[in-house]
Amino acid sequence: MVIKVSQEQLNKLGLSESQQYINELHKLIIKHSPSLREDSQLLQRLKDADAFVKLNCFTDKKRWLIL
Repeated sequence: MVIKVSQEQLNKLGLSESQQYINELHKLIIKHSPSLREDSQLLQRLKDADAFVKLNCFTDKKRWLIL
């Protein structure tokens, strides 16, 4: 069976996975660093960092930055 999905549907799935990952990461950070539980901006900073990484096309591959 082949399922056809539109680019918009793929984008929504990717966004959903990203949001789930960030939420799980937030929970993990709070679990291992309880003092950060009081940081009301932590989740937003994680979202901002994720957006920055995507905008600048970072990957998990090592690359050297030559200035």
